[in-house]
Amino acid sequence: MTMNLNLGMEDIYEQNEQDQGSYAPLPAGDYPVIVDNAEYKQFASGNYGVNVTMSVYGGGQFDNKKVFDTFMFFRDDQVTEMTWTDKSGVVKNIGKLTYGKLCSAADLTPQQAGDPINLIGKMLTVKTKMGTNSNGEPDTKVASYKKTPVAGAAQSQGQAQPQRMAPQTSQAGNAFARR
Repeated sequence: MTMNLNLGMEDIYEQNEQDQGSYAPLPAGDYPVIVDNAEYKQFASGNYGVNVTMSVYGGGQFDNKKVFDTFMFFRDDQVTEMTWTDKSGVVKNIGKLTYGKLCSAADLTPQQAGDPINLIGKMLTVKTKMGTNSNGEPDTKVASYKKTPVAGAAQSQGQAQPQRMAPQTSQAGNAFARR
């Protein structure tokens, strides 16, 4: 005798198929995001940097879609294609400059920017563009950061606002001050 169990798995398989699309790149545009995670780390190359994970909010089609960005801070002895020289001949680190723009859009002071954990829970707007990942596949790239309009303006337009999380104190303290 063969027994056939009906576990209602069709719903789960259907949901898994829909979830596969959640990794599709965002179309180019402006999106309100909240910072989910920001961590300081040393990469295999020996360089230091910050990885940031953000989620789109606002109740639209891309609500809860993840946006990632990495800011590479090169060691002083490295000059690469990710650096440029200004008119006075000073080498500028693009990762630090872009990280500074993110922190400014998130209303962090220079002292607060020294510990990336202070970004967690901050709301801002990202402008995205299409790019490719290391495998040559289409990927979402952050083109710029800007401050999100005040909550009252967004609420008057009927957009939902996520709750800001209070920054936590990092056990590592100000990681950049020690470098």
